[in-house]
Amino acid sequence: MKYNWNNYHTHTFRCKHAAKDAADYARRAASLGMVRLGMSDHAYSPGEVNHPTHMDLDMAEDYVRACREADGLCGVRVLCGLECDYAPEDISFFQEYYLGELGMDYLIGSVHGMKNHPDLLNPFSTQPFGTQQLRYYADLYVGMIESGIFTFGGHPDLFGRPLETAENHIGWTPEAASCAREIIDAAKAHNMPLEINTSGYARSRERNIPFAI
Repeated sequence: MKYNWNNYHTHTFRCKHAAKDAADYARRAASLGMVRLGMSDHAYSPGEVNHPTHMDLDMAEDYVRACREADGLCGVRVLCGLECDYAPEDISFFQEYYLGELGMDYLIGSVHGMKNHPDLLNPFSTQPFGTQQLRYYADLYVGMIESGIFTFGGHPDLFGRPLETAENHIGWTPEAASCAREIIDAAKAHNMPLEINTSGYARSRERNIPFAI
């Protein structure tokens, strides 16, 4: 029996922190009763060199081929998308190359690192995510929503995920709540869905750290 449930955030081996390809995920999705599966490797952004968790640019065409060949396998509809780290200067590249030339079905907009701001900590740091970082994160995420090229926002609660050690985990602050409210209000204003992603919660259970959200 098939149930009408879908997943649009799935990575292949090309972004270096997954082990399988689109066809493998399609077969697994079919075994779980899924009807639609969206592949969404982490996209290359202009200027990157050997990024540890992003697809290399020369892998993009092969990635599209793999997704298209997997479409319909075991009766699962497979869509070809990408998860893009938002930076205002990269929007035209995402739009013209990924959506235009390669014909991607959709793009996820996310904020992981702080591009061009090495003085600001990124969300995966083991140091507290302070007021300045929250302000910049909120501004970037709202800018991503307002750009209009992304289908939905990826893990908008990344700034609230547990840090590596309980000693550095500062919990849910008024500044964090304000950051979340700005993101939610922008998403509502632009009618953009925000992803529910359990990665932070799962990692908090692994480390026995209270989840912030």
